[in-house]
Amino acid sequence: MGYQDEDELSEEGFLEMLADYDKLGKLQEQYRELPHSPQRVELCREAVAVADRLEEPAEQMIGRFDLAYAYIFGDDPAKALPVCAEFMRLHQEDPGELGEAEGDAVISVAMLASSIARRLPQIPLEQCKSLLMEFRDQVRAYGLGERLWQCHAGEFAMMTGDLAALEEHLERFRAAERDDVSDCAVCEACAMAEYLLALDRRAEAVGIVEELLQKKEFCKEQPWKLLSILTDDALERNDLQEAERFSAAMVIQPIKTAADLRRVGTLLRMNGSSGDWKDGLKLLKKSLPWTNNFWDQELLFYFYLGAASFCQAHSPRHPEIKLPPVPGFADCPADGVYDCAALARWFWKRAEEIGGRFDRRNGCPNYRERLKRLLNDPSQNEETSMEAPEQGQQESGCQPEVYTDEELEAVEKHIEKYFGPVETVLHELVSPDIHVDIYVVAPAEGRNYYTLVTVGMGAHRMNVPKELAEYKLERAELVIALPADWKLNQESMQDERWYWPIRLLKALARLPIYNDTWLAWGHTMDNTRTFAKNTELCAFILAGAQSSVEGCQVCALPDGDEVNFYQVLPLYRNELEYKLEHDADALLDKMADISFVVKTDRRNII
Repeated sequence: MGYQDEDELSEEGFLEMLADYDKLGKLQEQYRELPHSPQRVELCREAVAVADRLEEPAEQMIGRFDLAYAYIFGDDPAKALPVCAEFMRLHQEDPGELGEAEGDAVISVAMLASSIARRLPQIPLEQCKSLLMEFRDQVRAYGLGERLWQCHAGEFAMMTGDLAALEEHLERFRAAERDDVSDCAVCEACAMAEYLLALDRRAEAVGIVEELLQKKEFCKEQPWKLLSILTDDALERNDLQEAERFSAAMVIQPIKTAADLRRVGTLLRMNGSSGDWKDGLKLLKKSLPWTNNFWDQELLFYFYLGAASFCQAHSPRHPEIKLPPVPGFADCPADGVYDCAALARWFWKRAEEIGGRFDRRNGCPNYRERLKRLLNDPSQNEETSMEAPEQGQQESGCQPEVYTDEELEAVEKHIEKYFGPVETVLHELVSPDIHVDIYVVAPAEGRNYYTLVTVGMGAHRMNVPKELAEYKLERAELVIALPADWKLNQESMQDERWYWPIRLLKALARLPIYNDTWLAWGHTMDNTRTFAKNTELCAFILAGAQSSVEGCQVCALPDGDEVNFYQVLPLYRNELEYKLEHDADALLDKMADISFVVKTDRRNII
């Protein structure tokens, strides 16, 4: 409630008014000396309340201007939107109250509201467009900020997939002159390069960035966005050398705040592709707390992509990862030890959810396409067809060993002939050495179980002893059979009870590479712990692949080479010990009446 006309104020009311003017001045002095923080937000809110009591239009607008920016940098930027709306309403009611600073302030607030709305997928597209048009109207009204508006209009066009409009805004942006409300020159250059990339004019975009790097020019607020984009672009093109060059420029200054999450995501991708476990783990531990209730969904999207890539790349060697509590992860382990592969799938799902919200809001599959380019989704079971992944394609930035097209065709035909038609393919997330997909053959009449087959392990020739060279044992694929009621949908595979056979296949496929060894019939290995909480199975033995069709155990390749198919049979601890004390034949003889189809509580044969 405001004060009455000054002539009608009582002495007590006049003193209260003077006290409020004094309080407002002190509050403004206090919060302007503070860094952006929740404390600054609270002081700004208090100053707005005092200005409203005084009914001073200029102070009311100044307070809301300061509060909007305090929300942006110190609390929850979504809260800045209604504050910006209040500022614009007050401006319409009392234009001219801010004097010479009015144009700058009005355009800044209009720009701020438009920018925030685009970065929050819960804000409808029509409202985003309306705020962008309000921004344009103010630019025209004050004859100020044309270059800034064209830049933001370009972002809207890129967001909605309107490349023709993007090209037009880019040219108008270049033609407009800089003025008092223009963004910093480095940010402008970065925006221009980002738009050029979207228009498939990569050479021009890289040229702009090269010039900035040579001059060592960086923006203090967001110097890393374009370097992140170019690093990801290089990784997608399998150019690890260029990716390393751009990513190296991102670590010139330390990572300090949640605003660095875009940069963190890209660096985690690099740590995954380069095999740098130590630095990546340190970075992941440092940045995870920043994701707790963080507002900027775009930054979170890229962070989760990078975290998924890092965890999946390292999960074969590091099945467990010790981290601080992961915000949003259900049932965080009390000891902080997470299953690395399961966490990778969780990070991926979070990125997928955020991207889906943006795509639905924007009416454009930008994020879905980005997900396809950056990483192969391991959980898109229902949507993945029988088509094999494109050979040579990989997302980690280094070239894996893969089958030739002719070899892959032979392996696929072998699977179809001896195991059954492939229903889905679980594509690998990151391929640092070999590209291992899991082909899933669904249950059918006379085959009441799932058959999961690795495809890609055999692209690598294992280090088989020379005395066995004549047997052509260098190349292999693995098979595991699961009950018909085994859950392989996206949601269930977040649970290790259902995912462990897939994790086991992927880990075994890479074991010969990591240990420079080989796997074949009769080989066993101890997992050192149970595969999941609902079973005591904790080891395995390899036997000849099982099928109702004879000839499934060896696939002849076009050049005369062979790929051997081995059945993975999970074991109990004492069964493993029996094999080690006797031999594989003795154990497999005892298991003769045990089904090769995995049963988590099957009878122990010892």
